[in-house]
Amino acid sequence: MERLSKTPRYVYSTLFAMGISACGGSSLLWEATYDSADANIAVDAALDAQGNLYVVGSHRAQPQDANFDYSGLIVKYNSSGDLVWQNSLPGVTHVHDILPVDDNHILIETTNDWLTGIQLSGSFHLASAADGSPLQQLSNEDTTLWTEAALDQGRIILLNRYRLDNDIASELQQFDVNGNLTNNLPLTGTPLQIAAMPNGGLYYLGDNEWQSGMRLHALDENLNLMWSSVELSSLNGLCGRFAGFNPVSITTDNNQDILIKCSSGLVKLSAQGALLFTSDYSDLMRAEPDANPELLEFELEPSLITVDNNNDIFISTTRANYLAGQIGNLQTGNFSLLKSDTLVMKISGATGERIWSDDVNGYLLGSANGVTSDFYYPLAMSIIEGELQVTLRGFRGNYTGVVSADDSALTYCSEFTDLYYPLNTCALDSVANAYARTLFFDLGDGMRRNGPSYNEDYPSTALVGTDNTLYMIGDSTWEGAKQYIELNALGQAILSDAGWAEQRDSDSSIYIKKHQL
Repeated sequence: MERLSKTPRYVYSTLFAMGISACGGSSLLWEATYDSADANIAVDAALDAQGNLYVVGSHRAQPQDANFDYSGLIVKYNSSGDLVWQNSLPGVTHVHDILPVDDNHILIETTNDWLTGIQLSGSFHLASAADGSPLQQLSNEDTTLWTEAALDQGRIILLNRYRLDNDIASELQQFDVNGNLTNNLPLTGTPLQIAAMPNGGLYYLGDNEWQSGMRLHALDENLNLMWSSVELSSLNGLCGRFAGFNPVSITTDNNQDILIKCSSGLVKLSAQGALLFTSDYSDLMRAEPDANPELLEFELEPSLITVDNNNDIFISTTRANYLAGQIGNLQTGNFSLLKSDTLVMKISGATGERIWSDDVNGYLLGSANGVTSDFYYPLAMSIIEGELQVTLRGFRGNYTGVVSADDSALTYCSEFTDLYYPLNTCALDSVANAYARTLFFDLGDGMRRNGPSYNEDYPSTALVGTDNTLYMIGDSTWEGAKQYIELNALGQAILSDAGWAEQRDSDSSIYIKKHQL
């Protein structure tokens, strides 16, 4: 029997509010602050095999200068929290992804002329793990629509989908650890995702460009085809690259069977590519076209997946709430994204049956002055002593309209009332709460209990370390957004450089805190 949360999604629940804000215990092992005269902005982080921590983002030399002279930033700490080195990359504005390659190299993704880490593609560079200096550029954001990266036993694989105006087919590129191109494979159809195989080789997921014909392909270490799956028809249309942010992942369980997860759908294949089962959780996403406001829910990143020792599957993901109509004094346009929830579920690794699910429901209330709403989304997930820990971000904002509607009592969030993609165009008037929290779920029945709350300013990301540790990374401003859902929490400020600049006028420090869960 599936256990579902009973909390109403659009009515404030005192019991729920007390539960999510109650104190829980954790042990702070160490903390570090990267503080200089600049405004320092954290976007993402990664741990290497030795426990060194890399934090990437951006900084600007004159925080109160409206010109905002951004430079990419990489900071490295050792496992004890001591600063090893810092490096500024003046040739780029942001570093928004990092992947440790080996003891001597890291792979970074950078962007230019963009005020956050959000965009479809960046430029990949091989850089030195000794000081962060770029060694070799492997891809260029000016020519790619988007790029994915994977590590295959010392080989760097890039999946490049090129811009249409370049008239170049998509391709896989293989590099050695020194950045030398050693192989490439032109691709047909629409590439969607890649992942390294456990014992060497590469999984490649793609379709025929018409949201059909989706198959998983297994390639050997020389990018030669070993096998292709049957058409994964249950995922057709669910793995599309809407704005680059729909969840598309490939992972393996303890038997090396393959899990492919897209928006509200999952398939499991054997290690040899045979279809074992399909699983659908779209019933957890509501559609109410006749309501006012009209409601449409579906899945966005961040979306996390893991398995336990029995190969049962656990998912924590973001359920976006798109609303169109009147909320308080706001008259929203098509697909205004004003709230998000965190969904957590267990799926049988043997049958694909959903065993339990729970949802951390965001609060939304309209008034004569605007809307107050929550954005919840997962940052980290792991299994600890018979429980699933999910660390999620919580952000509550007060949003207002800025454009008068025909009815003088109503306002539009912006002049863009008929967007073709979901976006919160309301003005973020004030921040009511910004924090992160760890929740624990019993693996068997999904019963939830509260863990520690982290009330530091603007957490950017969280990482699971060894021995049940958790790294919380953030900064004292909120400028280096990583996820599309964060842009919606920020509201209309992201629509123009000027609107953003007016709100970013102070120094900022990066903080890192390592906790024992």
